[in-house]
Amino acid sequence: MVNKLWLLGLCITLFYFGPLTLLGWGNAVYPSDNTLNSIIKAAERIVVSSTVNGDVVAFGGSIRSEGRVHNDLLALGDYIISSGPVDGNGRLLGRALYLDGTITKNLTVAGINFTANPGSIVRGNLLAAASTVTLNGKVTSDVTVKADKVILSCEVGKNVEIYANSLTILPRAKFAGKVTYFGPKPAKVYPTAAFTTPLSFHPTPKTTQGWQHIVSIMGVLLLAFLSASFFPRSFATLSDRLLQRPVRNLLRGAVFAGLVPFICTILLWFRISRTTGLALLSAYLGLGLLALLFGQITWGSVVGKLLWRLWGSKFELPEWSANKNSLIQTLLGTLILQFFILIPYLGMFMLAAFMLSTLGGMIAQSSSGARWPQDTTFRQSAGSM
Repeated sequence: MVNKLWLLGLCITLFYFGPLTLLGWGNAVYPSDNTLNSIIKAAERIVVSSTVNGDVVAFGGSIRSEGRVHNDLLALGDYIISSGPVDGNGRLLGRALYLDGTITKNLTVAGINFTANPGSIVRGNLLAAASTVTLNGKVTSDVTVKADKVILSCEVGKNVEIYANSLTILPRAKFAGKVTYFGPKPAKVYPTAAFTTPLSFHPTPKTTQGWQHIVSIMGVLLLAFLSASFFPRSFATLSDRLLQRPVRNLLRGAVFAGLVPFICTILLWFRISRTTGLALLSAYLGLGLLALLFGQITWGSVVGKLLWRLWGSKFELPEWSANKNSLIQTLLGTLILQFFILIPYLGMFMLAAFMLSTLGGMIAQSSSGARWPQDTTFRQSAGSM
């Protein structure tokens, strides 16, 4: 779980600060006596009371949508309230999310806490993923919730599917369709809650989390196999660089990750050089996502090389593996790292260090004239010993 939350948070950070560097910080208030075609804004505080004939796309710390939105609402921020009518779809992503108004089509939310207050209406489907989900309004179609804790005091017109560790159904809840609950313990249901069909409870198998870890590890190993097989020279060179100067590459990656957004803001906001700013922003996002994707694998190659130097001479490998030492090292080291990454908190910091140091190594490798990736064959792995 820590692994997934860290990756999600890092992806959000990369794509969140991209628009902010383009559009800038500040406060934005759109008064109720205005009618606008559309709004695309990034700011610390955004209040939309105007009538908007098109879409509203908002990125910020605090976002409040009070006016009528004739199309879709997309909000990404820390604190979000949607109290005005939205004639299209709603998509909310943030820490604390609140729905007070009406969503004519579908609503998708993801965050820490989501609350649909009494009087709120979703006329389409509702999909929610959060730590705590509280539904007090009305949903005319299907509801799907994935959370740690779910509290239902709502009216739902069709089917409900809940994946949670705890479910509480309060007295005023009404369900016209089937209610299915997947969790480790039965739901707490108050007697006056109204069901068309009995609640269907499916106990979560105790081995589910273990299988999720196994599937996750197998996916990383598959990516490691493909990467080390098709780009052996690139990964061998990069892992050598990380092994020789780990601290320098970590600092280089941290400086790059922290400094580039500010440089992009200066270049774009003050209109010094739009071309340079956009190119730098593209490099920032591209290298960041590559480092996020391959950080575990490059450091798996580093660990594999260290282990090979210590104990590799004691093992006699079959003839078919004579030219695949680098591949074997990468798979072995990546597998070992997966068990440490599963440790709460330690795994999060390891992933951060892997990403930043890999980012620094990729920057150094690019500045040295080396291409990434360098080849697409199985031959001549620079890490073979």
